[in-house]
Amino acid sequence: MYSSVRRLEVDGDIAWYWGDESQGGRRKYFRMTEKGKATYDRNQSNWEYAKRVLDNLLERKGVVMHEQLTNYVDGVFAPYDGVKSVTELKADLLSDLQERFRELKAEGKDDETAFAMTIESIGDIEQTVREVANL
Repeated sequence: MYSSVRRLEVDGDIAWYWGDESQGGRRKYFRMTEKGKATYDRNQSNWEYAKRVLDNLLERKGVVMHEQLTNYVDGVFAPYDGVKSVTELKADLLSDLQERFRELKAEGKDDETAFAMTIESIGDIEQTVREVANL
């Protein structure tokens, strides 16, 4: 901590002064200088920009995983396109898979692991789809 305070002082971002001794021993107090306020504002602006960039990347990653789930379900159901009972099953399954994926992410799983576990959780869906299509 002291090296950081010293650097801020050398850079002119903070200044110090001695406080009064009414509360006991002599104490050194620090205040932010005008230059320090400008540095803070610039760093705050840089932080907000970096945060927006990272948030956008993470959001995009979530969109990609959503698209992967959709593509997987579309591929499984492609041979039965237009069969009403299968279409309903597909919509329900996709909704359930997306919910399961969100749960796994909330548990701290990375995207790839959550995706794999989500797909594994449905078992042999192709057999179920064939059975529903033949109803």
